[in-house]
Amino acid sequence: MHDFYRVSTAVPDVSVGDVNYNYDRIIEKIEKAERYESQIIAFPEMAITGYSCQDLFFQNSLLKKSNEAIKNLVAYSERVRQVIIVGAPFKYDNRLYNAAYVIFGGCLCGITLKTYLPNYAEFYEKRWFDSATDLPDKYSVVDFNGESVQVGNNIIYDLNGLKFAVEICEDLWAPVSPGTLYSLAGAELIINISASNELISKRDHRKNLIIETSA
Repeated sequence: MHDFYRVSTAVPDVSVGDVNYNYDRIIEKIEKAERYESQIIAFPEMAITGYSCQDLFFQNSLLKKSNEAIKNLVAYSERVRQVIIVGAPFKYDNRLYNAAYVIFGGCLCGITLKTYLPNYAEFYEKRWFDSATDLPDKYSVVDFNGESVQVGNNIIYDLNGLKFAVEICEDLWAPVSPGTLYSLAGAELIINISASNELISKRDHRKNLIIETSA
């Protein structure tokens, strides 16, 4: 890769469970990044619903609103020139996954699922979500809002020759991260979307992890 790509990371105000509010804040960030000619914009893990919904993730009404927001975001993406990466829940065949939706030019390009679910200290993800490794092979392509979409933890996307992939938060902390496997498979850019609490030295530790995996 010899070209330069402008990537924006956006952290909008999030209201837990208020999908309409969160959607509006996401649109504001996209429009701002568009003015700076950003080519990719990445939003946090569960930006559509809020990460800390806890048992609200079991509510079909929340999941329905989340899907509607993704559908609206796909339609909106026809008006901008950016790849949009946004976190939201993904439910299929009665299983719920922590997912990153990759959207571009009016198309849902793929849904990348989180592989490693934290289940210690303040994290309790296995109560609500299944790992990407639990997705049956027959569901590697699914119907989402009437569109056939690739789903999984092995998707490499292509933006005008730039091969990139997405991993989600805890995936970075694994001994052999999905990002490492993506790189071995030819990805040139790894985007990790996260929703993480602030602890003393955690930011430095995360920065060191990124440096080590990028070496």
